[in-house]
Amino acid sequence: MSEWPFQDSENVATLTTKQIVEGRDPILAAYHYADDGMWQFGSAAAFDEADAAVVSLRYVFDIDPSIAELADLPFGWEASRRAPGQPWLREPSE
Repeated sequence: MSEWPFQDSENVATLTTKQIVEGRDPILAAYHYADDGMWQFGSAAAFDEADAAVVSLRYVFDIDPSIAELADLPFGWEASRRAPGQPWLREPSE
């Protein structure tokens, strides 16, 4: 097992969608909120609260270890990519 890449603990609560948890959608967007430091991972679909799932950061990492590339994403920033395996594009959140 590789070293844990995030400064957050593995069990920190992370917002995502049921579709990502069930493996139906890939992770294509990430948000690291400035106000509370929470992580959110999304897909290409618009976020619908009815599909929200709260899981551990470790769980999301296990689904897609490529999110390790975002471990240094600053608070208040977001990242997106066109498809899995593509580079992450980072920018400050609005």
